[in-house]
Amino acid sequence: MMFFPERWGLLAAAIKRHGPQDERYHHTSRRRPSAPDSTGRQLPAAARARLLLAASSDVEIFMNANSSVLFVCLGNICRSPLAEAAFRQAVRTAGLELEIDSCGTGDWHIGQAPDPRAQALATRYGVDISNYRARQVERADFARFTHIVAMDRNNLADLESLRPLDTMAQISLLLDHVAGRRGEDVADPYYGNADGFEVTWSDVNAGAAALLKSLTGQAPSQWRSD
Repeated sequence: MMFFPERWGLLAAAIKRHGPQDERYHHTSRRRPSAPDSTGRQLPAAARARLLLAASSDVEIFMNANSSVLFVCLGNICRSPLAEAAFRQAVRTAGLELEIDSCGTGDWHIGQAPDPRAQALATRYGVDISNYRARQVERADFARFTHIVAMDRNNLADLESLRPLDTMAQISLLLDHVAGRRGEDVADPYYGNADGFEVTWSDVNAGAAALLKSLTGQAPSQWRSD
């Protein structure tokens, strides 16, 4: 990682001007407001991105400090909630604090809890997702999140078609972050049996670990374990 001292002066001034992030947020929360500035106004994720990218050309510096991740599938009741759960678990293990959420491109399940089979599987792996509620992706998400991660190529195409011209969000396919799996879709278990959810969990768990490594520059073996 390369550092540019003259640009860190700009970053320090920006942080002083806009104030610290809201320390009330914890990674177990479904949502949080953007970091407030010194006047109490909320500083959007895109504005935080511009400040930090101006401070350094090394994108990992920005990712480490201010990443926020949104996982997207079709209905937000199977794959993206499990990806959110796996990523929350990885973030917790790493001792980090990030904004994490999930949603769907469709509106069929808005307000519903995840599929019971997804809930049962997540519980077996130590994550309670019973409080998750499905929602549809919205324009504001492209300003709120620095990383928007699709479960399959159709979701990715839908997100690209919705992408505002001025967004700084990075849109990607989850398994593109896993070595040797570029272009692959996360298995959709909705029309299958419970065994299909195990395959999906394996996919999203691998994707979550690889994504977090790309954000932090650390392999899972280097993560803190409390």
